[in-house]
Amino acid sequence: MKPNSQVGLRIFFAFTLTFGLSSCSRKSEPAPPPAAVVPLSQELTEPVLEILAKADAHDGTVDHVVEDCASCKLHMKGRAEYSATLRGYTLHLCTDRCRQTLANDPEKVLTSLDLE
Repeated sequence: MKPNSQVGLRIFFAFTLTFGLSSCSRKSEPAPPPAAVVPLSQELTEPVLEILAKADAHDGTVDHVVEDCASCKLHMKGRAEYSATLRGYTLHLCTDRCRQTLANDPEKVLTSLDLE
């Protein structure tokens, strides 16, 4: 193989790896409709309600809005488009998957938070 064709081959592979595999990157999840607040009706125990109140205060404001994603253990900022309401609190979650996790078992999600 001639040296010029090796250079051309290297350029081709570099281009393919750079731009051809970009479709393998994680796509962002499309936002749900704006009115996608999911009401959750599960009864919660008193200790879990206390955890919910602490999660509300986690962002520095006691306003019955939990702005950090409870499903991600309050390490990610939640988004209003992925909200759920629970016992008078609005919880912002970061994805629809997190919202579904909370909807499936709110008590499990809330008791897993480390707020101490």
